[in-house]
Amino acid sequence: MQISSVSHTPSSFSLNNNSQKGFTLVELLISIGIIAFISSIVLLKYSSFDSTVLLKNAAYEVALALREAQAKSVSGSHQGGDANFPFGVTFTPESKNYTIFRYASATDLSPYYDVSETDPDLASNISTTTMERSMFVTEVCITVSSAEDCGVDRLDVSFRRPEFRALFYADVGGASQTNIQSAKIKVSTPNRENVFVVEVTRLGQISVTSE
Repeated sequence: MQISSVSHTPSSFSLNNNSQKGFTLVELLISIGIIAFISSIVLLKYSSFDSTVLLKNAAYEVALALREAQAKSVSGSHQGGDANFPFGVTFTPESKNYTIFRYASATDLSPYYDVSETDPDLASNISTTTMERSMFVTEVCITVSSAEDCGVDRLDVSFRRPEFRALFYADVGGASQTNIQSAKIKVSTPNRENVFVVEVTRLGQISVTSE
């Protein structure tokens, strides 16, 4: 009786160690460069977006100060004296500060804030706001007889009860100007890439737009 043996040889697989390669130094450097480039663009865009948001907020704070003066005037927040004493906000170009003031005259058609005047007691400081970072009032413009004039040295916007109408007083080259239809307060940073404009009309409407 003959017994035949069958030998089972396991299948062998040849592994090519060279088939799995890592990054070469050149490829790694290129990848790092691409990632760094994209990251720098994202950071620059985010920084620009962040500064725009802050600037817009600063413009709305200016508008809010005007609304506060308007509300104080209409509500009769006189804090002593005549309830018809107007409240206003004064602006100076190239300045980081603006001031809410109270004018001690119920009849003057053009209230103003200027402590250098003959009677400094006419206007009292209620509060002064300083803009954050590098933001400031870059320019103030007024419209008179449909013509815009941006050579304003100081602008005072006031309100007197019972109306919401705005009362304007502007110092233009040392001469006062009161026959004003509207005024613009421009807020920006030193590079002036982005400018936000707070506009006040004679009817007391206040708006914020980008230039």
